[in-house]
Amino acid sequence: MSKIITFTGGFGAQLMSAAGYFYLNKLHSENNNSDIVGAYLGYFNNQPHLATPGITGDMSHWKWELGCYGIQASDFIQLQGSPNDYIWDSHEKIQLGWSGLCDPEISRRFPIMEDVTKYRNSMFGDGSYGCIHIRRGDYVNVASFMVADEAFVRVTTNICKLIKNLLVVSDSPLSTMMISFFQTLPTNTIVAIGGPPHLVHGLMRLSDILICSNSQYSMTAAALRDKFHLTIYPSQHDEDPGSYSNLFLTSIREFQVITKI
Repeated sequence: MSKIITFTGGFGAQLMSAAGYFYLNKLHSENNNSDIVGAYLGYFNNQPHLATPGITGDMSHWKWELGCYGIQASDFIQLQGSPNDYIWDSHEKIQLGWSGLCDPEISRRFPIMEDVTKYRNSMFGDGSYGCIHIRRGDYVNVASFMVADEAFVRVTTNICKLIKNLLVVSDSPLSTMMISFFQTLPTNTIVAIGGPPHLVHGLMRLSDILICSNSQYSMTAAALRDKFHLTIYPSQHDEDPGSYSNLFLTSIREFQVITKI
């Protein structure tokens, strides 16, 4: 018997799959399970493609992005199996990935790199800062649910009473409304569009308060953060209450931020 973790998507999705792979291997080793854990990497046989926002169904196709941690695709055992052997994007994969990211032995494989710390210090010194991840870009082409700009405004208005510095990260230019809003804040606000995935992800992890979007990029940053830092994650991931993402969020959520009644 074998279990095969599928790898697809960008930085966050790849982190989730890798952590799930490592965690499943650890479980098998601890339980003396002889089943083989493998990886399906066929996704990376295709050419990388950057989607154009606004074109329905057009989705970016990402290259391998975990090399920054010294983790290469060739490090994983590649297997082919029967349909039941594969763990595709699902509640099971997210549970395995989250468990792996929260396991100290596995999370050490994804350290915050030196360039992240230097960049953080160049912006804020040793001061505390909040970070907002606004997921847009190609996600607008395929998402069934996205955190609205107005929701980000409501929660940001409240956290700005607690911090002096704010970092806003996004994969695409912000709306005119959001730009105007951030310009009115009393905080030292820096807006960063794009950037190396590991750098932005690391800055999210280091923030004292992190406001997430509904994406695996945000979810993995939340999992790898210091457990005593405040993380604000959306109450839903997509429109389907029975989806694997929403079921998983329900199973791990103890608190959520209420922005309106």
